[in-house]
Amino acid sequence: NVTVRVTLNGIDFSHAWFVRYETTRFVLDVNPRTGPSSGGTAVHISGAFNHSVESGTGLYCTFGGISAVATHLSTSLILCVSPPQSPGTVQLLLFAPNFEVIDTPISFTYQPDTPILRVGPSLGPVYGGTTITVIGQYFQVGAEATCRFGTSPSVPATVLASSALLCSAPASAEGTVAVDVSMNSADFTNWGVRYLYYQNPTFDEVLPSRVSFQSHISVTVRGANFLSNGVWCRIGNFATLTLNLLNSATGLLAIPVALPPGDHNLQFSQNG
Repeated sequence: NVTVRVTLNGIDFSHAWFVRYETTRFVLDVNPRTGPSSGGTAVHISGAFNHSVESGTGLYCTFGGISAVATHLSTSLILCVSPPQSPGTVQLLLFAPNFEVIDTPISFTYQPDTPILRVGPSLGPVYGGTTITVIGQYFQVGAEATCRFGTSPSVPATVLASSALLCSAPASAEGTVAVDVSMNSADFTNWGVRYLYYQNPTFDEVLPSRVSFQSHISVTVRGANFLSNGVWCRIGNFATLTLNLLNSATGLLAIPVALPPGDHNLQFSQNG
């Protein structure tokens, strides 16, 4: 604090008042800098702030002129939650009592909300690794996109176009989970799209294992954990057929007449 007095003759001075000099303040980072137009993005502002900011009293942010309460988390971190706005880029400012904290304008981009229409395939084994195509709207090419399967940690996503992105399903317990996506790795959708994790099926035997060339015959496939929504069988590089399920452990496979003579590998899939 500095004492200030005023005089008109160099002899008689007025009553004193005080001026407080604050240390320099500057913002180091704002994260994230994008969010959905529906608002609710938790924007963290980190930096070196002076005493008035560190006191945490009366802080607020503005997003394009719309005010939002700011929360003082630590001496170097402040939280602002974005209010709803139309898609577009706005100026983000932080204020402490009677002065503006952010000296350099910082942009924050509102993006359209991103509905998810479907995922394909919509099921996969519990050990994960299935590449999922998510179909939706307003995906942002080049965004830090992620997918979330239920309560599992989010996984990176690659945006192919404004209507499609790819991600790999993580390992999870058996059952159905919600699939959500984020364009800023922070705000996730909530559209109720589901993905089914199943126990990996086993395929133990095929009877008979030899059939006559160009004969109309079905072989029996035995195993465990067959799903009722379908099991596909690939015969070498020649054909992909649907197994006619009798129960969760048995199915019939019609051998194509056009299959050439010789040994052929059988590969099975429950999600195509």
